[in-house]
Amino acid sequence: IWVERPEARRAIEEVAAAVGADLLLGPETARLEIVEDRGWEGQRLNLQTAENRYQLSLLLGGYHQAKNAALAVLGAEILAGRGWERLDHEAIVAGAGGSRWPGRLERVDLPGGRSVLLDVAHNPDGAEALARFLDRRELTYDLLFGVLADKDVGEILPVLAAKARRVTLTSPHSHRALPPEEIERLLPAGRVDVVPAAPPALDSALAGDPELLVVCGSVYLVGEIRELLRERFGAPSPAVSDLGDSHQRAS
Repeated sequence: IWVERPEARRAIEEVAAAVGADLLLGPETARLEIVEDRGWEGQRLNLQTAENRYQLSLLLGGYHQAKNAALAVLGAEILAGRGWERLDHEAIVAGAGGSRWPGRLERVDLPGGRSVLLDVAHNPDGAEALARFLDRRELTYDLLFGVLADKDVGEILPVLAAKARRVTLTSPHSHRALPPEEIERLLPAGRVDVVPAAPPALDSALAGDPELLVVCGSVYLVGEIRELLRERFGAPSPAVSDLGDSHQRAS
């Protein structure tokens, strides 16, 4: 686990001890350095573990994905030490470099120079990671947001809406969706549109001619918008097909 907050570490250590699980703490086991932040295109990392030194090129952006990659490498080293001989240095580097995550900081370029950023952030940590990614690049964006009723919308939405030029609220295609009318009260009046269904909500959001439209709040919403973009603009490519192709190449 890559945990940096002392209170979180203590809680995890207590649970691991209670269930008798081994606990590997990333920051104490490996040294991670971001060599190059490529923005939309990913990042290059140096990772030093007790076993090896890796130069990794990721297609995934954000510091949280760098930490995820480091943990994946540490896990692969553990498996290699237990007899998984195929998980050698070359395979680990290739696996990290070929990893894709449709719907997570996924940019879709549209005609006219506009872009849509799809991100399945649906909890406070995910929202903060997405907000950091946008802030570091000083991006001007509009927001298309929908969420399920069991999520902490009061902690998720404000951090993303604070710097949005315009916000469109909608409802993910799920019986557990939180009505957008209930979300509207969390935001100042004047720059918020409420469009109950995702297809017209996408139309409304794009009609504002944003340079960048960020879609987030729910896996359901991102999946629906992703499919709508494919139908209307021919991009991005199907997520399931992409993952299947990657699996076939790996095997």
